[in-house]
Amino acid sequence: HLMRGKVFMEAMLGQRTLCTCYINSLLQQLFMMPELRNNILNLDTTSLAEVKCDNVAINLQKIFASLKLSQQQYYSPNEFCKDFKGFDNQPVKVYIQQDVDEFMNRLTEKLESELKRVGQDNILRDSLEIQLVQKIISLESDINFESIKKDPCLSIPLDIKGTQSIQEALDSFVKEEVLEGENKQRCESHGKLIRASKQVMLHKLPRKLILNLKRFEFDYNTMLKKKLNDYCEFPEKLNFYKWTDTSSIGDETAKEKDFDYDLVGVLVHSGSAEGGHYYSFIKEREKSSPNYGKWFEFNDTRVQEFNPSNLKKEAFGTQQKGSHGSWERDSNAYLLVYQKSDSTALPPDPTKESK
Repeated sequence: HLMRGKVFMEAMLGQRTLCTCYINSLLQQLFMMPELRNNILNLDTTSLAEVKCDNVAINLQKIFASLKLSQQQYYSPNEFCKDFKGFDNQPVKVYIQQDVDEFMNRLTEKLESELKRVGQDNILRDSLEIQLVQKIISLESDINFESIKKDPCLSIPLDIKGTQSIQEALDSFVKEEVLEGENKQRCESHGKLIRASKQVMLHKLPRKLILNLKRFEFDYNTMLKKKLNDYCEFPEKLNFYKWTDTSSIGDETAKEKDFDYDLVGVLVHSGSAEGGHYYSFIKEREKSSPNYGKWFEFNDTRVQEFNPSNLKKEAFGTQQKGSHGSWERDSNAYLLVYQKSDSTALPPDPTKESK
């Protein structure tokens, strides 16, 4: 079997699924981040085993170790699903499909809480945490008012409706808004409402940058949630300099090339708002792997090499045409993973340490 071949021993295991493809597709994206994977594998979780928690860190270690070393065709995340509690504090319901973005927020929240107990909560921040900066500035000449607020997040939510690319969506994300009329800004020092400008920009970027393409919305005409299959292209390389407030970084030496990123992961949703399927396309970036630089499709238990030139067809949300007309393709990108282009030293891989 392809996945039993020796050349695929480096991370090429699938995961068994029921309705847990949203779990599989995200955990495979996280596993294929060498820095995060090695840091999780290097964790001393002895103290966590002695306290009451969802065992997220311990179960991630088990999953990552199995995906790294096992010769089985797939790994079943049953134990993870039994231990992991959702927002309702109940174990994962394996027969119910859930939103992968909501799952990511819950997973990272629980993981960070556990990592704090062992003094390793910087692992997530260093790998994935984005900082946004919101500036509100007075537009009234006689009032000097400025508010600066910085907020951490794990993904950038992008409205793709009516856009043709994520560059256009990022332009909209940082577009300046004028607060006036009923939306005027409260200025406490002057005890009045004032006209002001409001702008949100990127502030501090991690090595791994996740973009969330907002493909689901609530339709107030039908009173139902619906999926947007709009076309939205994304490049293999992207520089985030123009959407970053470099004046807030505090590093006057920041150069445009410092904001170069490469596409390394695409998490796809196929189907409608009522149901569907998640799977991932991921680039191997473990330099010691014989598959370094290659792309693979991770679709539950099936893992196969993928040609990235097919991303337009598979993930842009293209309009399909045939002999009987055209139709919307319901398989398209939901989460994008970009990696900073420069290379830095990785944490040690415990599976390769000499004995």
